[in-house]
Amino acid sequence: MTSEPQDFADDEQTPPLPPAPPAPPRELTGAVRRRAWNEQHVRFWWVTGAVVLLIAIYYAASRYYVWSQEKHLIEHGTTVQAEVMGANPFADAPKGQVYSADTAVDLKYTYNGQSYRQHGQLDGRTAQIFSRTNVPLIIDPANPDHWTGRTKASSLVHQMLSAMLLLPIALVLFALAIWRRSQVLAIYRLGEELIAEVIGEGHSAAHPLSRLLKCGVRADSRVVTVLLPSRIAPRVGEALWLIAPPNRPDKAIPAALFE
Repeated sequence: MTSEPQDFADDEQTPPLPPAPPAPPRELTGAVRRRAWNEQHVRFWWVTGAVVLLIAIYYAASRYYVWSQEKHLIEHGTTVQAEVMGANPFADAPKGQVYSADTAVDLKYTYNGQSYRQHGQLDGRTAQIFSRTNVPLIIDPANPDHWTGRTKASSLVHQMLSAMLLLPIALVLFALAIWRRSQVLAIYRLGEELIAEVIGEGHSAAHPLSRLLKCGVRADSRVVTVLLPSRIAPRVGEALWLIAPPNRPDKAIPAALFE
């Protein structure tokens, strides 16, 4: 007796749908307001603003340090007369060669019986420089290689200019983040629910702990991309709920971000 072959049906089933978000108008709780900062477009603006602000702080701190060191040297240093040897390092020029005020020159001076030779610009100078003539320098008695051609400290405002120019840019970026967050909260509160399926995923260098999900909206077969933390992001083939303005699935935000 032979047994007839049997056909086994696939046991695969459509994954169950996740719980739908509440119907609009949805409550804007404290948690929802906090999580809105992590929506991908909101986060882009405030993260970029934070980076610009950190750069501005770094410039301000570094320039203030240079300015304070220069000011201390001018107030507590020792004045010496240095001979301009020429514009080329360790190459003596004939007497009377003329250089512009911002030219880096070789300077030779003596302190406590020891000779020093340095190359650099005479910061703060506006007059022309003549080779084989003397110019005043202020040196650090504890470290005669540390010198300045200034007789008074430069303007602190001028030193801080680069940082001051970056601050308005950071403020604009933070303002854009706040504006975009208000849009996200409005979408969450009044938007319509859309069921979508994850059809692809990727990673973003700017968001290493999150995944970019390419989602196919079942209602009209459009494809939108959302960002979710890896710990709550569904896998390819799984469903997720989106919330979007009416007839604008391209503006959809993931409902799971606010749960």
